[in-house]
Amino acid sequence: MGLAGISKSTVSKLCKDIDDPPDGRHAVSDSEDRTLKVWDLASGAEICAPLVGDHPMLCVATVSDWLFVVGDLGGAVHVLDLVEPQGA
Repeated sequence: MGLAGISKSTVSKLCKDIDDPPDGRHAVSDSEDRTLKVWDLASGAEICAPLVGDHPMLCVATVSDWLFVVGDLGGAVHVLDLVEPQGA
């Protein structure tokens, strides 16, 4: 499926950004609905439950396969070090 298959319209009407980590197996999206989601690029399915913040998410950048930096509308910058799900 690839990143092209995970479009902003697929993710959410409120999606602000999508980034694909270097492993090429998943992508991350953030949204005005305060969620951050991790997607499997092969199936297009969410890999884990959405992470919910206090403010709308505005941007996401990949540092490494499971390390992300996310900015929110409240002015905070979050560093998320996620554990790779079993079987991912």
